[in-house]
Amino acid sequence: MSIMSAPPIDRGYTSLLHHLHRPSVTILTQLDALQASIAYHLAHGQKNQLNGQIPTPLAATVVGSSMFQFPDETDVEIINGRLEMALKAFRNSVHYKAHALLGKPDPANPSASTSSSSSHGILSSVFSLPMESKLSMWTREVLNGLQGGPSVVRFACLGGLLVGLEDLERQWAARKAGHVTGTDGNGEADEVVAVRRRTRGKIEEEVIVALAEVMEAYPLPFSDQSMNNRGRRSDWELEFAQNVPGMTGRSVVATLVFVLSSQVLPLVAEERLRALPLEIFLRSLLGTISSAFQRGKIFQGFHENPNSGNMGRGSKFAQDLTMVTSSPQYRSARSLAGLFARTTWTFVIAKTQHLWPILNETVLVFEEMARSIQEAWRHNPWVDVQTEEEIPEPARETLTQAWGVLKTVLFVTVMVQQSVITATIYLPPPSQKTTTYLEPNITPASVALTLLQGLSNLSFVITKFGGVTSTARISVFPQLKRLFYSALDVLSTDQATSEKFVISLCESRKRNATPSKWSSRVMESARMAFSLACIEQLASNVDDEGIQSQIFDMCVPNLWDYENREVYESSHSVVLSLLAAHAQRVGDGSGTIHTAGKHPSAISRGKGKAPTTAGARPLAEKIVPFYTNCLLENSVEGRLISAQLRIAFATLIRSAGSCGDVEGDALTWLCIQSLLDVLSAVSPHSTSGPGTAAQGDTERAHRLRLMLVSSLPAMPLRLLPKGLEEIRRCIVYENDQSRKEELAGEVLKEILERVGDKEKVIVMKWWQNNRESFSSQEIPS
Repeated sequence: MSIMSAPPIDRGYTSLLHHLHRPSVTILTQLDALQASIAYHLAHGQKNQLNGQIPTPLAATVVGSSMFQFPDETDVEIINGRLEMALKAFRNSVHYKAHALLGKPDPANPSASTSSSSSHGILSSVFSLPMESKLSMWTREVLNGLQGGPSVVRFACLGGLLVGLEDLERQWAARKAGHVTGTDGNGEADEVVAVRRRTRGKIEEEVIVALAEVMEAYPLPFSDQSMNNRGRRSDWELEFAQNVPGMTGRSVVATLVFVLSSQVLPLVAEERLRALPLEIFLRSLLGTISSAFQRGKIFQGFHENPNSGNMGRGSKFAQDLTMVTSSPQYRSARSLAGLFARTTWTFVIAKTQHLWPILNETVLVFEEMARSIQEAWRHNPWVDVQTEEEIPEPARETLTQAWGVLKTVLFVTVMVQQSVITATIYLPPPSQKTTTYLEPNITPASVALTLLQGLSNLSFVITKFGGVTSTARISVFPQLKRLFYSALDVLSTDQATSEKFVISLCESRKRNATPSKWSSRVMESARMAFSLACIEQLASNVDDEGIQSQIFDMCVPNLWDYENREVYESSHSVVLSLLAAHAQRVGDGSGTIHTAGKHPSAISRGKGKAPTTAGARPLAEKIVPFYTNCLLENSVEGRLISAQLRIAFATLIRSAGSCGDVEGDALTWLCIQSLLDVLSAVSPHSTSGPGTAAQGDTERAHRLRLMLVSSLPAMPLRLLPKGLEEIRRCIVYENDQSRKEELAGEVLKEILERVGDKEKVIVMKWWQNNRESFSSQEIPS
C-alpha cells in the first residue's frame, strides 16, 4: 500500500506569515525585504500547495497584521514607513502578476529561466482564460482578502493596487505610441488595459470607502483657521475634527493617510471622488499642507536665538530644519497641492457655493503662514548679504537648505492659490444666504485681496525669480505671474476694495520708512517692488487725492534710485500708469475708470467715478512738469535705457495733450522744449548745425533725439508743424551717418505704424519734402 508523500512546504511563504502574525523588532527594521516578500507571494502564491495561487488569505493576513496597529506614542516615521511599505508591496505585486501571466521573467528574479515550462505555457495559452480575465480574477481575490480590514492599512493596500494598474496602463500607452519596444505581438497590452474597464472601477470605489472610514475614525488635520471657525461647522465636523496637539499615534494617522492619498486619489475618477465629504476633505488637505511647513513656524529658530552665528550642520536650527524637510508631509507637499487643486476644480464643476468659505480659509491660512515666515526670516543674521562668500562656511549649507524650503513654500502657494483664484472666476458669486450662514463679507475681491497680501509677505522669495514684473521673453516662473495678474484682475472688479488696498500699501511703506532693529534692506526693497507692481495695475481705481497724497509721494524718492533697479523701474512704471490712465479718462470722458497697467489680464471692470477734465488738470499740471525734468535727468548713461525713455516720453506727451486745447498745447510744448534745452546743452549744435561733443554726451544726445521722435504720434495736431521742424533739424544736423539713418528709420516707423489718420496727411507730406535730406529711405508701396 503506497502512501502519497506530502508536497514540500514553501518555507518562504510560511516565514512571511510568521513575520506578519508576530512581527519582530528585527523584521520591522527590514521593511524593504518584507515588502518584496509580500509582493512576490501575492503574485505567485504558495508553491506546490492546493489553491496556493489564491492571494486572498495572504492579503487578509497583511491587512490584519499587528504591525499596522499604532499606539499613541508611535513615531511619525514608523507609521509612514509601514504604510508606504504596504502600498509599494501591493503595487509591485501587480507588476509581478502581470509578468507571470505574460510568461516573462520575474522582475524579482530576472535571471530565472522559463524554458522548462515552455511547453506548459503553450498548452495553458490554448486551454486557459485570457490574460485579462486572469488578472481581473486575481485582483478580485486580493480585494476579497482586504475586506473588513482596518481602514488605514486597507487604504494603503488598495492604493497600491490602483497605482500598480495605472503603471500597467501607462506601459501599454507607451508601447502603443512606439516609445517602448519588445512587445510580444500577441495583444497582451490590449488585454492589460482592459483591466481598467472591468476591475479598476471597483478598486476606486473601495479606495473612497476606506478613506471615508479613516475620516470618521481619526482626528482630522484641520488648519487653525478651520478650528477658529468651529462655531460655523457642521455637527459631523465638530464631532470628528479634533485639533489634537502633537504628532504621534492616532493624531497623525489621518495626516499620513492624506499624504498617501496624494499618490492615489489623482487616479480616482472624478465622479467617485464626489462621494467623499469634499468640504471636510479639502479642509483636511489644507491642514496637512500647512503642517508640512509647521504652519509658518518653520524658521522660528531665528526668533529664539537671532544673534547666533552658529548655524552649522550640528546646530539645533539645522537639525530642526532637517527634521522638517524629511517629514512625509513636506516630501509630498507638491503632490498634496496638486490634489487640492484638483478637488477644488471638482467643486467648481458642480457650481456649488459651499466652496466660498473654504476658499476664504485657504487664502487666510497661506497669508498667515507667509507672514510668520517673513517675520522669522527678518531675524536671519545674514538676511542682507549680497554674495554667498559673505556667509561663514558652517552656515552656508544650512542657509542653502533654508532657501530650498522657501522656494518650496512659494511653489506650493502658487499651485494652491491658482486653484483658488480660478474658482473665484468661474464660481457664481456667494449669495447673501451663503455668506450670512457660513462666513460674512466673502466676495471674489476679498479673496483676491488676502491672496495678494500673502504673496506680498513672500516678496523676498519672489524677487529671486525676477519678481512679478519681469519682461524676460522666457519667464523663470510663469505660473507666479499668471497668479499675480489674475488676482489683480479679480480685485480690480471692486473699486472700493482695490482703492483701499492701494492706500494700505502706500501707508505701510511710510510706516516702514524708519529702520528698526530687525529691518532688512533686501526684504524692504523686495516688498516695495511688489507693492509698486500692484499699484501700477490698480492706480486707475484711486481718486486724484489718493494719487497725489499717497501714490505719487511714494514713488518720488525712488525715481532716481537707479542702484535699486527693480524698485527704480517699478516706480517709473507707476508714474507712467498714472499718466496713461489720466489721458484715457480725460480723453474718453466716459466716467469709467480704466486700468492702464501693462499686463493684458489686468483690465479693470470697476465702476468708480472718474475725474472730470477740469478736475484732472491740476493733477497733470503737477505731475507732467516734474516728471519731464525727472525723465531728462534719468537719460544719462546707466539709468533708463533708450526703449524705456522713449515709451515714457511718448506717454508724457499724450497725457499733457489730453488736458484741453490751450492748457494741453502749453503743457505739451513745455515737455518738448525742456527736452530741446537739455539736448542743446549736451550737444550745443545738435539742432542748429554741426558740432562736436564728448562720447558720453553724444550717446545721451542720441537717446534724447529718439525720445523726441517717439513723441511724434502723441503730438496734438496744432503743434505738429513745430514738432516736425524740430525733428527735421535733429536728423539733418546729426554728424554720424549711421545714427542719422537710424533716426530717419525710426521716424518712418512711427509714421507708418502709430501716427493717426488726421495727422498722417500732414506728416506724409512733410516726409516727402524732407526724405532726400535724411537718407535713402523709401516708403513701402
